Amino acid sequence: MSPSTPGRGAPVRRSTRIMSTSPTLSHCSKRSMESDEDEESDLNCLQAPKRMKKDSDRALDNPSPKREPSRVAVNLPRSNVLVYRHSSCLASEPDTLADKEETLQNTIDTAKGEIQAKHKLGIKLRKQRAKFWSIVEDCEESIHVEERTIYRGKGDIEFALERLEYMRLKRIKFLRKVGVKQKQLEECYKAIGDAQETFLEAEAEMGEL
Repeated sequence: MSPSTPGRGAPVRRSTRIMSTSPTLSHCSKRSMESDEDEESDLNCLQAPKRMKKDSDRALDNPSPKREPSRVAVNLPRSNVLVYRHSSCLASEPDTLADKEETLQNTIDTAKGEIQAKHKLGIKLRKQRAKFWSIVEDCEESIHVEERTIYRGKGDIEFALERLEYMRLKRIKFLRKVGVKQKQLEECYKAIGDAQETFLEAEAEMGEL
């Protein structure tokens, strides 16, 4: 066995070239990994604006509902509300006795004026109704005269017939006018009654003060 050839039981020396080259390989692998990471980060930076644009477009297409500000219910004390309502009611009423007397006096004067005006209107309506009723009575009398003339057969029969028809139409016309004046008179009487009731109530309240 030559000295250069190792035996079976002799330890085998490993080459140190591999060990010497292993740091270089690890360094290269690190550089390659770093370059890959840099490329990936660059790619992410390039894709980030696209993702942001997509997100903004999605947000425009599907806007999120606006949240209304929360309303806080404030429960006021019940006594304050009652006091406020009571003060408002008091503000509408006359503050002094003089104001109330003045209001009642104005009501009395207004009722007096209404009664006087309606009395004058009632007198006028009664005169008109009496005038129209007088015309109706004249028409009825003329109708009786013409009917007697026609029944007797004396005089101008044709003229009597024409006059009879005319008087009948005139009577109907003025009967309607009498009815209108009667209705106006009833409304006038009702207004006088309401005004008198208001006058008496205001006068009674004035006497109690």
